[in-house]
Amino acid sequence: MKKLHKVGKFYTRIIMNNIGIFIFIGILSVIFNDHGWFPDKDMYAISQLVYKVILPSFIAYEGGRAVSGREGGIAGVLAVAGVIWSGSSAELFGAMLLGPAAGYLWKRETSWIEEKFPSSMQMLGKNLIIGITGGLFSAAGIYLILPLLEWILTWLFSGISFLARYNMTACLSIFIEPAKVFFLNNVVNHMLLVPVGMEQIQKTGSTVLFLLETNPGPGIGVILALFYMKRINKNETASVLTAHALGGIHEVYFPLILSNLWLLPAVIVGGLAGNITFQISNAAVKGVVSPGSIFTILIMADSGCRWKVLAGILISAAASFLSGVLFLKKSFVYQKKHPFQKIPPFQKKETDKKQKDELQQEHIQEKSMEESVKKIAFVCDGGIGSSVMGAALLRRKLQSMGKAEITVEAFAADLVPEDIDVVICQKDFYSLHGDSLKNRRIHLVDSLLQTEECMILFQKNEGGEAEK
Repeated sequence: MKKLHKVGKFYTRIIMNNIGIFIFIGILSVIFNDHGWFPDKDMYAISQLVYKVILPSFIAYEGGRAVSGREGGIAGVLAVAGVIWSGSSAELFGAMLLGPAAGYLWKRETSWIEEKFPSSMQMLGKNLIIGITGGLFSAAGIYLILPLLEWILTWLFSGISFLARYNMTACLSIFIEPAKVFFLNNVVNHMLLVPVGMEQIQKTGSTVLFLLETNPGPGIGVILALFYMKRINKNETASVLTAHALGGIHEVYFPLILSNLWLLPAVIVGGLAGNITFQISNAAVKGVVSPGSIFTILIMADSGCRWKVLAGILISAAASFLSGVLFLKKSFVYQKKHPFQKIPPFQKKETDKKQKDELQQEHIQEKSMEESVKKIAFVCDGGIGSSVMGAALLRRKLQSMGKAEITVEAFAADLVPEDIDVVICQKDFYSLHGDSLKNRRIHLVDSLLQTEECMILFQKNEGGEAEK
């Protein structure tokens, strides 16, 4: 699971660094396609040019650059040229595979050049080798990689067609919703659904795949269920619901479910209900939905399809709410019957691990409070979701306190700079994916959006006196 998470995070960064291009393609497709708001063949053709050529080039560049810097990115672009030229339907898959592969090979070649070539010849050697590498990868892309990618795409489309033919697409929520809760939402969406969905859009003009993971309905339902059962207060409900439904930052409700796994079946039920509604009504969107906000989803849907999409979101929220209330009541009855076992057996092992992690970090948190804190990092899976919002909230709070000199930024968990004084991280995320934060000063919080949990860092100044 950790290796899958690492690979997924790598591709998440690649996709998210180019999400503006995806949105560009989606918006132009929605507005200017033959059945769009303002049909225009030329503008629609631009969106297809960007999809077929520009997007794969940037994806390949980001993949190569992530492995071995700018020159690795150049090698990645050259490597995918053959797949782009072929005019197949595998440009995006090819870019995601060949870009990092070319970057890795270039990294090894760079070491060999620096070891074997005299310093006066290294620049010439690198330019020659990068050209040769790109040429070899381009040829391999046409004659070796492309047939494999087309076979994979055919297999994936066959699987999706099979599910659609027997009305089983909704069953994907059984896997998607639990994966999301364990912070694998970006893996599912950007590594699996986006590439396949983009190819489906090219063939049919729209896809339901971009609604499966981004649907905020299941999360809305469990948040409201927790509020109804008085498990969270009004202010917390409002902040989490706003960030989730309107801001599209789904990570904010994951800890609510991880702290009470009785709610996991509720989001699965909500996802099933929403997906069934999407399928029955033929709801679909014409572009990548990112972030998973209600606003973004409605923008990417055709005008005649918006009510179908909205109906799916509302039905999934209602199903998640009702089942969430039911499961919460069941958990209350369970705890009354087992007063010495306050949590279900299947949750105990995970909770013990969380408590152990918190104890291991206790001395680090105390040390952070006693020292001057000047640079703070909020971390999440990709450094682009809940961490960005949490950092913005704390930054605003510190400015109002006259502490504008304190730097607060958001990062992916494995990209935190060395000069950061303290890292702020959700407890549940740390217990699942905290390996990359070892030997860092960690401050664990229940939610990145609750600034009050972060203010303990500033209760003492450099002299150790309490802040007023």
